[in-house]
Amino acid sequence: MSPKAIETDWKKPVKNVEFPFNQRGLFTTGSWILGQVQEQGSPTYCRTRAVVPDEISIEDYPCLLRLSWHIEWQGTDALIKSAITEEQIQFDDVMESMEDSAMGIMMFALTGKDRREWFWYVKEPRLWIKDLCRCLKNHPVYPIEIEQIEDHDWSNWERLNSLVTP
Repeated sequence: MSPKAIETDWKKPVKNVEFPFNQRGLFTTGSWILGQVQEQGSPTYCRTRAVVPDEISIEDYPCLLRLSWHIEWQGTDALIKSAITEEQIQFDDVMESMEDSAMGIMMFALTGKDRREWFWYVKEPRLWIKDLCRCLKNHPVYPIEIEQIEDHDWSNWERLNSLVTP
C-alpha cells in the first residue's frame, strides 16, 4: 500500500462514533473487554481496552483514527471468505506491531456484519499513516479507509466502555 493510496485530503473530522448497541455478552481478559453486542439486529464483536495503559497520557494522543475495512459477504463463496479472513488476520498483526512505535495506541475494534474497524488514538495522524505504510510495504493492498475523528478527550472510547463494561 503506497502512502498515496491512503494519504488523501482529510475530510472535516467527525465528532462522534455511533454505537447503537443493545443486548451484550461480554467478558474481560487481561486489559481487554471482549464480546458480542447486538447492533441493529446483527452481532457485532467488540474488543476494547478496559483502562488506559499506565504509560499512556491522553493529552499526548489527541487524534482518533478509524480504519475501516468494508466487506460485501453476500454471494461470496467460502474460499474467498477464507482468503479475506486471512488477510484481515495479517492486517491485525500489522496493527499489533504498530503499537511498538509509540506513535499511537489502538483502544478499540469492532467487527460487524459487513465491516471491521480499528480505532487508534495517535499523536500525529500523517506521521502515523506514514509509519503504517512502512509496515505494509511488503503486504498486498488492503481495502482500508481512514477517517479522522475529533476526540481530544477520548470521549468516544469512554462512551463505548460505558456501554460494554460488564
